Amino acid sequence: MKTKGLIWAATIALSAAAAPATAALTKEQAGFSNAYTGFLCVDATKCTVKVKVAAGCRFTVTPWTLGLKRGHGNVKIHWIIDKDSPAEFDKEKGISFKAPDSGKEFTDPAWVSPKEFRWNDKNEAGTPQARPHNYAIKVKLGNDTCTLDPTIVNDY
Repeated sequence: MKTKGLIWAATIALSAAAAPATAALTKEQAGFSNAYTGFLCVDATKCTVKVKVAAGCRFTVTPWTLGLKRGHGNVKIHWIIDKDSPAEFDKEKGISFKAPDSGKEFTDPAWVSPKEFRWNDKNEAGTPQARPHNYAIKVKLGNDTCTLDPTIVNDY
């Protein structure tokens, strides 16, 4: 079994190209997109991250950086692998957070299906600044295990 990953800069370029157009965003969302090369989710209940994985473990993650608006708590974050991608989420570690204290903010991980993984982001009121949380996406692609490390920013 081989494990493959991508260089962060190359992946940012891929996902930035797939990011929503700034003109269609609210002023707050455009500010977040400019600061983080990402997307500010304004839905108070659910946010979606789209994942594509091609041969050679080439990822496209949209958005690369997901922001959650200050005051939006217990938001379900769904990672969805594109239906045309042959990749599947790892059942145990499909999405995992890197910091040991991430359990304070992120709860109830669930492998929903081979193409969907979900976490609850408590995003409790707290600090007056944005709090980035690095995480890993781990998928199976044939005999390969592919990983990538995007970011979530709470309280933007």
